[in-house]
Amino acid sequence: MRENLDVLPGGDLLNDLASELARTGRGSVDTAGMALAASLAQIAEDYDLIFIDSPPGGDVLQRLILTAAKWVIVPTRSDDASRIGLRDVARRYLEARTDNPGLALLGVVLFGTNISATRVTGQAREALARDLNGVVPVLDATIRYVEAAATDARNRGQLLHELEKSVAAQPRWYELRRSGDGKKTTALAASAGSLAGDYAALAKEVLQMIVDAENKLIDELQGAQS
Repeated sequence: MRENLDVLPGGDLLNDLASELARTGRGSVDTAGMALAASLAQIAEDYDLIFIDSPPGGDVLQRLILTAAKWVIVPTRSDDASRIGLRDVARRYLEARTDNPGLALLGVVLFGTNISATRVTGQAREALARDLNGVVPVLDATIRYVEAAATDARNRGQLLHELEKSVAAQPRWYELRRSGDGKKTTALAASAGSLAGDYAALAKEVLQMIVDAENKLIDELQGAQS
């Protein structure tokens, strides 16, 4: 348990979502999406933000989420295949807006980048900007590819900033060798701090974008009423 954070994992049952919707006779995915939106509305006042993380693919699941959501952020890698996958997301996004006209796309963020491959990352940003045609931005923050830190975080059940503290608290390699425990203990990934910093920068940028978008909406509503 963590203060100010509730997590509700979907688990393997999400794989059977399409057949379950059909079996229970709940109607279309759009109808289920509106039911999800109504359920979230009942608890919305208890939270500052509610994030719904959807795996890639899964047309039914993504359509359901998009029908219930307000803002969308799309993660993508720098390769051409991932960029092509954005077209499927765009299609689902446009379809969902027929039932959820308030849905808005905040931007696209590059994930799994090689921090040292600045040329490749720059080219990917330029290609994404062309694909998006200025409709939505490519976020400044990127999430680097650090397998060791990501694996340590999953294995230990820690958030990355928590893993960063664990890394700082662990004995140095020479201290382990001096004590004779060096061969028994596997050091945690020192890259945890860098990856935690990436996520912190992304969170800060996303939150600012949401604040700006909300303020713009308020100004538009006030202007319409005056």
